[in-house]
Amino acid sequence: MTKLQGQAQNQTQSTTQNLKQLVDLKWQIEALTAKRKEIEPLAIEEALQVMSGLAKGSVVLETPSGKITFAKVKKAPSIEKPEGFPDLEHLVEVFQLEAEAILRDNKEEFKEIERKIQVLQGRIENLQKRREKKLSTPRMVQLKEEIEEEIAACTVMEPQLRVQLTK
Repeated sequence: MTKLQGQAQNQTQSTTQNLKQLVDLKWQIEALTAKRKEIEPLAIEEALQVMSGLAKGSVVLETPSGKITFAKVKKAPSIEKPEGFPDLEHLVEVFQLEAEAILRDNKEEFKEIERKIQVLQGRIENLQKRREKKLSTPRMVQLKEEIEEEIAACTVMEPQLRVQLTK
């Protein structure tokens, strides 16, 4: 084996070594992530016990290597993803059906409006307002309000731990 071949082989082994280390690190990250997901609910329970009597957003643990702050994060359903909330799902469905009916009943007028928007760019804003007015029936406004109320009723505050590392 020549000196050049030996250097190439050493370089390949070094590169392979780094690649193997990268794979190993990825597996370690996966394992640590799974472990974090496993113990996080238990840590939240511990934090709740520590929190009794402390103010919102209080530090529940502080060490030389970092600190953990307890907080609650708002998690609310949305019109786009109402799954799991039957009342909200129903309201969104009724809203969509109502909108489809309005669009179907005024199909020709909506086509004319869209054509004018394309031809007369200067009038886009006025035509869009006209279209929105057609879709803003009292029933649609009422349904939007009911959807917002249902989202508010379904909103929960989920506990969350914020870990800050000390450098």
